[in-house]
Amino acid sequence: ELAHACGRSQEAARIYQRLAKRSADRADVARALGLLALAANQRVEAKQYFEAAMRAPSTSADVYFEYAM
Repeated sequence: ELAHACGRSQEAARIYQRLAKRSADRADVARALGLLALAANQRVEAKQYFEAAMRAPSTSADVYFEYAM
C-alpha cells in the first residue's frame, strides 16, 4: 500500500502480483490490483481483479462499490 500511496505504481503492482501468486484468495490483494489497473485506465483488467476480490472470502463493501464504478 505504501508504494502505491507514494505514487510508485509499478513497484506496487510487482509487489501485489507476487502476493497474488502466493495467496490467490486474498480479496485485499485483488482489490489493490484492481485499483492499480483502474488508475492505469485498464478497465477490463480492473474488472477482472474486482470480480476476483468479490469471490474471495471476507470482502469489504469497498470492492463492490469500486466494481460498480
